Amino acid sequence: MDALLESESDESGSDAESSEQPNESAPDALLNRLNQVRTILWALLRQIEGLSSKIEEVTKNKSEDEGDNALKLETHFRSEYATLEIEFAKKQQDEVLVERQIAWRERNTGIISQLELEKRQKALKKRYIIAGDDLWRSSNEKLHLENPTAIISIQLDSDQSAASKIPELLLPLYRKPVALITRRNIRRKPSNWTSDVIEYYSANWEDHGKTDGSITWCHANGSWYPSYNLGPARIVPFLIAANKLEELIFGSVSESVQHPANALLLGGAVRDYLEAYKIVIVPVDNSETPIKRWRIDLLFPSLGDYRCGLGENWDKTRLKDLDGKELSFLGERRPSPRFLYFHFIMALLRLKDCGSDGWQQIWARYYEQRPFPPTNNYMRKAMIKALATYFEVADMKVVESWVSDQGFDTQIQIQDDQAKELARRVHRIVDTDIYDFRDDRIEELSDNYGQDTEEEE
Repeated sequence: MDALLESESDESGSDAESSEQPNESAPDALLNRLNQVRTILWALLRQIEGLSSKIEEVTKNKSEDEGDNALKLETHFRSEYATLEIEFAKKQQDEVLVERQIAWRERNTGIISQLELEKRQKALKKRYIIAGDDLWRSSNEKLHLENPTAIISIQLDSDQSAASKIPELLLPLYRKPVALITRRNIRRKPSNWTSDVIEYYSANWEDHGKTDGSITWCHANGSWYPSYNLGPARIVPFLIAANKLEELIFGSVSESVQHPANALLLGGAVRDYLEAYKIVIVPVDNSETPIKRWRIDLLFPSLGDYRCGLGENWDKTRLKDLDGKELSFLGERRPSPRFLYFHFIMALLRLKDCGSDGWQQIWARYYEQRPFPPTNNYMRKAMIKALATYFEVADMKVVESWVSDQGFDTQIQIQDDQAKELARRVHRIVDTDIYDFRDDRIEELSDNYGQDTEEEE
């Protein structure tokens, strides 16, 4: 895990992200735009503060004699307040996007390093997602204020066109509270997770004539190792299920993310790098049906010298030794292709969103040599596109290939604002899962050595 934390500074290539770089012939244009956005933000903030005082005054001074008139006035002010907050959140996102371009310019001119660029881009993405949360919350508040029964009536009014109805799968977006579920007790692995994954992959030591019960199979190294440093690596975050996003992303035919097919048995740095989206698992042969052979792809060659060995030879195996290596399975069962595809897509998107140098070359490589079989229904087309374009426009040629090759059409009418909010939630979940994985490791250590989790934390 220490190697994983150190590697944040080593994700480098050669070329920067040209599609997001500013026009060098107008060096002040971005600063002027940033000042304009901040001026508007300041003006909106003053309006919000003034309206907040009005709402407080109306709420405090209204009497029973005023009846509906006072309630209508308060509702009117609150609706205006929500409208201002919507505009404020949009401008906050505009501010982030301009700052993002300025960061690229400063990196290209040598003012900041590549490491500083990536730190800044990660912080900017977090601000963008938080502003998106405010945007959706305020939009939801405005909807409920202007028509308190809007959600129910939309569902029950048979006279309305199908396009104007909110599909049942999307209703959680409109129910209060609208905040994401990110609590640690929900994010944790399901009960009996380790034993279920071992059984699913036919990796019980007794079934293979082993006499030592403290060993576990490693799919990456293809051998048995001490269990204390091995375990199931989740492919898709469990929070996807907790926030009722599974069917929206994968469709109704998909396994649950709490199914053992959403895991691989890995140890040491390999598990950490997979859960941090720094390595991906792709098919060995994309013409194989069903896919039985899977390999490890290391996204950054610069990470190749990091140790990832297990047992007595922990310091002799490097990540570059596993790059391109085929996983070794003991039985016939395999991980879910759609879960590995989701992980693959999110890994590529994080390269772009976090400002990783050389992301375009990596995207181009997987566009020319597409590892996943075409015409497979892994994810909803609307979700692939929304995820890919959430944090600024990506390389649309590549994105459209994802949509056409691995996406499937849906009868659910997902509006643009709904798709953007769904994408925001998925990105937030993935970020939360990555940033909090250290807590999970502490918890596993306490489980293995009988220590108290809270004290260890």
